[in-house]
This record gives sequence, structure tokens and C-alpha cells, in this order.
Amino acid sequence: MQTPGIRAYRHQQLDAMKPEQLVLVVLEQGIRACTTRDHRRARCVFEQLTAALDFDCGEVSVGLLNLYDWALQLVREGRFGEAQNILEELRTAWSRAMNEALKPEEGLQTNHPGGGELPTDLVG
Repeated sequence: MQTPGIRAYRHQQLDAMKPEQLVLVVLEQGIRACTTRDHRRARCVFEQLTAALDFDCGEVSVGLLNLYDWALQLVREGRFGEAQNILEELRTAWSRAMNEALKPEEGLQTNHPGGGELPTDLVG
């Protein structure tokens, strides 16, 4: 169980993150949920990813929506490994896109194969 101080610190970390970094946090949470076969948390992750889509971006958003729907169906069927693979590929692609968009002096430090340095569990 988290103490109130730890919870407050984690919320402060989240508040300080850029939206792109928050997407990585959500993807990491989804990977963890699939690893632990946590239906509720995995479902929540896909709901958050879907809610964050900007449909003004056109086909990309529609494609991601379809991918999230498919991965959520995999979770419902208990096929967590396949859903996890999707999230890991998304994390890798998202990290690369972030690194390419940043100036060299602002590049992300990496500590996992997918990219950006992230706290392991920011949300309880």
C-alpha cells in the first residue's frame, strides 16, 4: 500500500510530464497489466489511450482506434501476450518518434529497449 506522501510525489511527477511522456507512462502501465494478466488495468489503459486520440489527425487516429479495439478484444479473450506485444511495439515507435522530434540536447535517456526513461509505476 502506498503512503500519502508517495502517492502525492507520483502525482507531482505526472503533472510535470509532457503529454508525449504521459503516453509512454500509459503504455508502460498497459505492458505491466498484460504481464500480470490484470484485466481491469489493461482495460483502463486502452480506455485512456482511446480517450487521448485526436480525430482531427485523420487516418492515424482511426488506425490507432482500431488497433486499441483489437488489443482490448485480445485482453477480453485472455490473450495477454498478444496485447502486450502490440503495446511494446507502440512504446518503441512512440519513443523513437519522441526522440526524433526532440533537439539533440533534449534527447531522452533510455533505460529500456523501448526508449524514454520512465518511473516504473506512477499510478496506483
